[in-house]
Amino acid sequence: LWGGAVLAASRPLSRLLMISNPAALYFTVLIALTTLWIPIWKGLLQGKHLFGGLGWLQISDGVVRFSVILLIIFVLGGKAAGGMFAVIAGQLITVVIGAGMTHALWQTRPAVAFRWKSWLAHALPLTLGLGTVLVMSSLDMLFVQGLFSDTGQTALYGGAMLTGFAIIQFIAPVALVMFARVAQSVARAERADSLGMTLAA
Repeated sequence: LWGGAVLAASRPLSRLLMISNPAALYFTVLIALTTLWIPIWKGLLQGKHLFGGLGWLQISDGVVRFSVILLIIFVLGGKAAGGMFAVIAGQLITVVIGAGMTHALWQTRPAVAFRWKSWLAHALPLTLGLGTVLVMSSLDMLFVQGLFSDTGQTALYGGAMLTGFAIIQFIAPVALVMFARVAQSVARAERADSLGMTLAA
């Protein structure tokens, strides 16, 4: 429904965000859908303590995205739409890899009934909180370019945004994997240097 609404309002949205090629907007809708799936695979892998697969899932998205961006921009001369295509390519491959790694888990049919209301009460606040960070770190530059005409100011904002995004991309995978290891060590009353390694990293 959300994707259909965005596509229906593609012309006014393109004018607001100063998007000359509507394909960039269409790719953004697809990215939003794959972005909803990737945390599911990561959560399943983290829940089963399959940290190797979790790490490879994180790496695959970045490597494919970076490689396709290099190919499209420097070899094929692409622009914003090409960059968005690179993002969707990286995320689609990550979704496929994650689905393959967790195939045995999501194919299983549990005997007990799933308590939707209880799950939503716990999952919705987390989803909204993490979703806010995702939206702010992914779509903010589009709105800045659409709302502010001073290219000097938007360039300064772009540099700060890129620095923050790079820091998040480095720290988030480490924290994602190591937090589960620290929690596991505490639950089992095991002495481990996981927390020290995480803080050092």
